[in-house]
Amino acid sequence: MVRLPLDLKSNAGITMLAHSITLIPGTITVDVAPDRSYLLVHVLALEDPEATVEEIKRTLERPIKGLLE
Repeated sequence: MVRLPLDLKSNAGITMLAHSITLIPGTITVDVAPDRSYLLVHVLALEDPEATVEEIKRTLERPIKGLLE
């Protein structure tokens, strides 16, 4: 499990990111923090948590933020 800090603020953006993460083989979004500051993500083959977080932010969160916010 990793905590993915969120830069996204809108419900639509967070929802889109959570669903996109689940499309990556071996990952599933488990929960969103009550204050919407992070997503809790289960990663089946987790070798480097920081690298995994950065990859998700670079490939998914930033493009979604550019699109919606």
